[in-house]
Amino acid sequence: MILLVKLSVFLEKECSIERGKNNYMKIDEQTGLYGNYGIWHKPFWQTATFYRVIGATIFVGIILLCYLLIKKYRAYKKKKKVPAWQRALQELALLQKDNKITPVHGKEFYRIVTAILKNYLQEQFNFPLCSKTDAEVIVYLEKRVDIDPELLQTICVIFKGSVVIKFANERAIQEQIEHDYNRSVTIIKKMQQEKESN
Repeated sequence: MILLVKLSVFLEKECSIERGKNNYMKIDEQTGLYGNYGIWHKPFWQTATFYRVIGATIFVGIILLCYLLIKKYRAYKKKKKVPAWQRALQELALLQKDNKITPVHGKEFYRIVTAILKNYLQEQFNFPLCSKTDAEVIVYLEKRVDIDPELLQTICVIFKGSVVIKFANERAIQEQIEHDYNRSVTIIKKMQQEKESN
């Protein structure tokens, strides 16, 4: 019996559990845990340092985003808009550079040339021609009185000739493709000259 009393006293000293009134365990005010927990760990994502680092990272990210948006806006503002006639001539020159002026690429050539001409004429006359068929473009242009009849005839030849090649799958002749390419360049240059002279 004495041995049991000594053992219980020994265990009480070793465990060192703090007890208050009515033998209840006390809660440690600093950790919020009962006194029987010997080791207590606070995760790094719950520390004040972690919150400061996250806040600084978000702040730097917002500053960087604002800087990039301002830089992009200024670059866009400085960028000069290329006139429609220059853009059309550049796109036609790109066709020649990519060797699309051949009978093998006839269908693609006429599809691109008519698209370039529609874009150019749309910007010239402020009328939505890109969504129109080739026949509708011809009808619209024939109603206009401010187009040189010779120029109109050239445009109609290109659009009517392209319909056969684009949709009837006929093979294009090399001379015809080169001739229509040169006609397209001439159309754009003449319309620009007429615009500048007026």
